[in-house]
Amino acid sequence: MRILVEYAARDAPAGRQFDDEIAPVPVSFTSPNGAKPKKHDIIFKTDEGPRADTSLGALAKLKPAFHAKGAVTADVLDGYVTLSGQVRHYFQRQAAHHAVSNVEGVLGIDNRVTLSSDPMPSDVADRIQKAFRRNAIIDDSLITVTNVGHTIQLNGVVNSWAALDAAEDTAWQAPGVMQVVDDLKVVP
Repeated sequence: MRILVEYAARDAPAGRQFDDEIAPVPVSFTSPNGAKPKKHDIIFKTDEGPRADTSLGALAKLKPAFHAKGAVTADVLDGYVTLSGQVRHYFQRQAAHHAVSNVEGVLGIDNRVTLSSDPMPSDVADRIQKAFRRNAIIDDSLITVTNVGHTIQLNGVVNSWAALDAAEDTAWQAPGVMQVVDDLKVVP
């Protein structure tokens, strides 16, 4: 899709055909200025590309910007974004969704990013319980953690919604987790 956009922009008269579709982006940066760094505030409002020497072959030779074991692509159609690909951790899936949700003009997101099936340690439930004990928000004595395959099951009682969120987030951070079933109850 990016290639089609590049070709359309390249073929536009004097490169100005899409000016009304480019959103100005404010950027602040500090440049070294001897002992007195200088702050600059500028607004990018002109598309500086594509370069005249851009070709499909040159773009195909570019080094990937993603980790080899996890890449996310975004396809956009009429403001609706479909995320696809595979990542190693749930937080990476969430980060991709979050990054796209902050883009102006996005009307909806279909997050089809999957998690890779990395090996799950045999003691993953114990690791999660130990992580609960290190977290001041979670009372681990009231939570039971079990796993079947790549699925973690949380059962028990927590004393706040914050503790419930922290317990679920902690379970997602364990290696090899592809699903967390949260059957925790909040009892203040």
